[in-house]
Amino acid sequence: MLRVATCWKRWDEVEAPCLVPRERSLNYSTEVAGAAESNAEDNESLGQFLRHHCFNLRRQCANPKCGKSVLCHEQVFSHHGGRLSIKVHQLTAEHAMPSEDIYAWTVCRKCPAAKAGTRLRLSAPTLDLSLGRFLESNFYNTVATTRRPGCPHALHLHHERYFGCGSLVCSVRFQQCVVFGITPPLPPRLLPAPAHVPALIVANDVQLSPASAAAAHALSHANTLNEVARGVLAIAADKADADSDTLGRAAVGAAAAASGGDAASTASAGDLGSHELLCEMMRWGDALPKVEVRSEEADVGASLPHGAVPVRTTILFPASFAALRERFCEGGDAAFVASLRQAVPWYTGRGGRSGSTFLKTLDGRYILKQVKEREFWDFHAHAPTYFSFVSKTPTTLPSALVKVLGAFVVEFRTEESSKVETRHLLCQENLFYGKNVVRMCDLKGARRERKDDTNELDENETVIDENLFKFNNGYPLLLSEAAKQRLTRALWNDTLFLASINVMDYSLLVGMVQTSSGSGQGAHAGVAPGAGVTVSDGRGEEWTLMVGLIDYCRQYTWKEEAESRIKRATVIQPKQYKRRFREALHRYFMASIEKV
Repeated sequence: MLRVATCWKRWDEVEAPCLVPRERSLNYSTEVAGAAESNAEDNESLGQFLRHHCFNLRRQCANPKCGKSVLCHEQVFSHHGGRLSIKVHQLTAEHAMPSEDIYAWTVCRKCPAAKAGTRLRLSAPTLDLSLGRFLESNFYNTVATTRRPGCPHALHLHHERYFGCGSLVCSVRFQQCVVFGITPPLPPRLLPAPAHVPALIVANDVQLSPASAAAAHALSHANTLNEVARGVLAIAADKADADSDTLGRAAVGAAAAASGGDAASTASAGDLGSHELLCEMMRWGDALPKVEVRSEEADVGASLPHGAVPVRTTILFPASFAALRERFCEGGDAAFVASLRQAVPWYTGRGGRSGSTFLKTLDGRYILKQVKEREFWDFHAHAPTYFSFVSKTPTTLPSALVKVLGAFVVEFRTEESSKVETRHLLCQENLFYGKNVVRMCDLKGARRERKDDTNELDENETVIDENLFKFNNGYPLLLSEAAKQRLTRALWNDTLFLASINVMDYSLLVGMVQTSSGSGQGAHAGVAPGAGVTVSDGRGEEWTLMVGLIDYCRQYTWKEEAESRIKRATVIQPKQYKRRFREALHRYFMASIEKV
């Protein structure tokens, strides 16, 4: 039995497949004892497949939005890192086959003067060959050649084969493809927090952001530290009361004694010492939802870039976020604050429509996004549920969420003006930190056409939904079977969680990353690091996809309900958004199945 992934798509238009790709198990024999009627297609012979699915003009697309005939579609089979595309064409009367029998011939794509080979009528034993066995020979037989003199090229790799019946002919073309692996957002931190975080050397022409510096200063303020210490003491006390293990409380006491102070002023999230206690602190029910830090010009004015003066900084859930950063950030909370002190404006290209301003820390680890005030407080409303969900990832629940590591409202006064500027900032991990990303995709599961067919896609531009298929010649990206299952499980968990808190309008950020330095073979043959890559060229696990779910702050309220009634196709309810997003996942990514 041969397991393949198959999809049905338009070949005359570069867009998503008409039907969601699915897995099929094709038998090697056309006569299987006890085969159910529902599996009749999986038991077809090559002749039955050609006559019923290719040379049948009455066959139309099952998608009601399409409804076109077989002449406008191609059927794609994917297996073992390869793709077999079958298209049907109609010939004129003078070029039609001499009879209603099925004929076959080949054309070499490698020979400079490509000519059609001898047209042969297929025998009954050939037509009775099972479809599964025929496909298997295409995916695995790479050494067979034709009998044509002067053509040494492989039959299945370099020849396009044709089957004709009457005035109809179908072309069969095999192509080796890049098969991507999957890397989700950063795993839990395993390294201990460094004793000393070195300061970064900043060039004179770097325009540091006063907003991120003010947020870092507020995280180091006594008000914030006291709230974090209160949470550490509460979790340590609960741990000591629950059993005889007093390591948590002992660690807090040791830190206090070493500094000559009391635990309430010196305890940090790192003192808890275990992931389990940090997760409990993330879910701590008595955590303050926000802490305000008011600053005076004489206090910190000189410490901010460009002479800016912080006025007030509001930090959401400082204790819970401190535990989250200690759990997931390399170097813990202290390293995060050190990185946050130095951030610069970051221009993301031509991807988003919101026009949001982004900052990136100089070490490249974290990104701060300026969001609308309403979205910021929407996130504040469902933050406890967010902490509860994130605390279970990835050990209990696989997840692809790009984690929000801090939320700040920063008010500061610039040197040039006395006007107070306000920034609502969400800080998140940089999904592509330390990676050589050659193409980025921002996928929402909806058609968001931004370019005409005549325009070419810029290599540095973020690809959006339908433009993904333009970039990949209309085909879904091939994932290894394990990668597809891993991605599906993670996104099913994430979308279910976001729908439960009434969130919509999130998207999947995808980066194509080169994971090998290149040896001239495989998926990256002939492609320099950082250069553009054609996904349909090459083969093997030489490329990986960095994936993460982003922009999950917007909640569906009465305003979205009113907008959905006016613009019916623009705003949809969270449950419908979840279904559309999941279905799009299968349209965008197709599994390359291997033999068991």
